[in-house]
Amino acid sequence: MYAVGAVAFDLDILREVREAAQVLPERVDRMVRRDIRPFVSHEWDKTMRQEPPERSWPDEYPLEWESERQRRAYFATDGFGKGIPYRRTHAFVRGWHVLAGYSPSGLGEIVVTHDSDKELFITGRRQQRFHAITGWPSSAGALQRISLEANDRLEQGWLRLIDDILEGR
Repeated sequence: MYAVGAVAFDLDILREVREAAQVLPERVDRMVRRDIRPFVSHEWDKTMRQEPPERSWPDEYPLEWESERQRRAYFATDGFGKGIPYRRTHAFVRGWHVLAGYSPSGLGEIVVTHDSDKELFITGRRQQRFHAITGWPSSAGALQRISLEANDRLEQGWLRLIDDILEGR
């Protein structure tokens, strides 16, 4: 598996949650397992497990190659060994994994991985122009958006946990 990135959290909130996890490890672990990680997985699935519509190439759109060398290599290698035109196997969208690591001393992290090193070029940091044009989303952009939303959710979960403790639940 190839790590795409990790969900980023506000360090102050994360520090408070980690401190609470030392006192109430089961409660914090349950909050992360039942709310935060499933939320991240759901949002990732909605964004990154969706394929853009297939288009008729080259009729519906011209490919914008990164270079003439790349274009020549594509045709010389029969579509980089995948055939021309490429037929989707749907393995790419099934290759995503959202993993959460936990430890008794506090929260671990939520990490997004992909089975293929090609993710870097299809949706990753080195996304090729033609993949963006044809509708593949950016994994970095999705991770940033989901991180912000997960951070809000973590803060809300933290506040609920404090309320539960103060009310004796």
